[in-house]
Amino acid sequence: MSDTTALAKDRIAVVFNPSKSSEKLQAYLDLIEKRFGIDRVRAELYVSRSPADLPNQARRAIDDGHRIVVAAGGDGTVYGVLNGIYGSDAILSVTPLGTSNDFATSLRICSVQDAVDALDDGSMKQVDIGQGSYVDRENRPRSSLFCSSAGVGFPAAIARSELSFPMPLLKRYLGNGAFVLSSLKHLVTFKVSLADILLDATSLRTPLGFIEVCKVSSVGGMPLAPFARLDNGFLDACLVGDMTLRRRAQLLITVQFSSGHIGWDDVEYFTHNAAYNQGAVRCVRRIAVSTREPMPVHLNGDFVGYTPAVFQIIPGTMSVLSTR
Repeated sequence: MSDTTALAKDRIAVVFNPSKSSEKLQAYLDLIEKRFGIDRVRAELYVSRSPADLPNQARRAIDDGHRIVVAAGGDGTVYGVLNGIYGSDAILSVTPLGTSNDFATSLRICSVQDAVDALDDGSMKQVDIGQGSYVDRENRPRSSLFCSSAGVGFPAAIARSELSFPMPLLKRYLGNGAFVLSSLKHLVTFKVSLADILLDATSLRTPLGFIEVCKVSSVGGMPLAPFARLDNGFLDACLVGDMTLRRRAQLLITVQFSSGHIGWDDVEYFTHNAAYNQGAVRCVRRIAVSTREPMPVHLNGDFVGYTPAVFQIIPGTMSVLSTR
């Protein structure tokens, strides 16, 4: 019997984002019952009323005595649940019901079947958590945790567009294609801003298109940071300055299919990977961004506010379940 099988005998809390597929959720719950038997495992459902309610539901699950808390949704659901359980002794599990599921994919959980396998015969690992500081829409300072990616600029503007009609419908029916459509619109409308960026002790002043801070290799299903890892104690970062409309389009097309952009002269990629760096030290643990004009900020794919923003790493502080 694996350690995770023993853990699965505990009461399991499933925190569900109701904007996601209830059919897939039911398939997951049915698989749990079939795999473990109703007498061995009790999976209690906590349904959030809104994205802002996800941390509250996760905290309720902890208060009710659950040791394993499952984030049933996409990366935004993981973001909410993480911010609810962090600091407790709870173990995070995920079942991918979202569009991209970048965090789940990094744990090799690509289906509801994989999610059940992680409970039954998976492994528990310690992963890094990121902390992001920013100002909200009322210009109040805020701080939240993230575990997949965060950033300023173009991707955050796309995340902001998810709050408006018809993005929820497009995501439901087109999946990652919804992000492509939104990206095409923002290729034309998005405006850069002059930025001061501090990467640990290295300072830059540059027109900023975007900076994406990653703990996972793919963002929105695109291999933006191919050497990013969940447990290496560093932040990978992809920095893009001002680009012509044609160059923006080339970048968008390239990242749909490959990570070839990291070799471009007008793209800066900061990573722990020594082979890519050819021995140069480009490891980053803290990134601060201030801009002349406020630029949008996202955490785990959720639009949260505006610059100035700070992203930093908290190494090895979250227990998660993954497949073997």
